[in-house]
Amino acid sequence: MSELWQRCLARLRAELTAEEIHAWLAPLQATENGTGIELLAPNAYTVDAVRERYLDHISALVSHDAWRAVDIR
Repeated sequence: MSELWQRCLARLRAELTAEEIHAWLAPLQATENGTGIELLAPNAYTVDAVRERYLDHISALVSHDAWRAVDIR
């Protein structure tokens, strides 16, 4: 799993409730490629919820941690 994603998830655990982490973020798997991180979800409902509720914050955290803009898909 992506090291950037692991660091992001650790920060999110400090900011969000355990229920949010368990329901929406813990099920995600992450792969890193040359341009960014691809988050894989178990179903379309999770994709929609993460995109709507958390994607902007995830993108900001990862980009800040990487010291560059990182594409999150």
